[in-house]
Amino acid sequence: MATVHDRKGGRSVELLIPFEHLGKTVDVIHLKPVMFDHTLRWQQGEFRSSLALLAALTGERETTLRLLRYPDADRVLATMFDMLPAAIQADINAGQIPRGDGAQPPARPEEPIEPAEPGEPEESLRIDDA
Repeated sequence: MATVHDRKGGRSVELLIPFEHLGKTVDVIHLKPVMFDHTLRWQQGEFRSSLALLAALTGERETTLRLLRYPDADRVLATMFDMLPAAIQADINAGQIPRGDGAQPPARPEEPIEPAEPGEPEESLRIDDA
């Protein structure tokens, strides 16, 4: 299983542990090239988390990305991080996510994410889909 670079600046990460979600098999995560626009939007606070940025780069729902298993989650995140410009990398390393209104991010309750039981409908996942 490899990370494949395309000639347009994107990358694809073949998953070691594919999974089913919303009726489709997820066996590869495609990351689009990082554009200057992504950096500007990050700095303007348009992404509320690095997961939201990953969702924008992949075109996948956050709920789908949250279902990545390890070591695939590490591989996808490392691939994204390698693609990001230094300014975004520094913010993520410092645990800082810019906010458009200058406010600090709200404290998020520490609520564990339970995987859905087989056959359980999608609505049973308690994950906000942005």
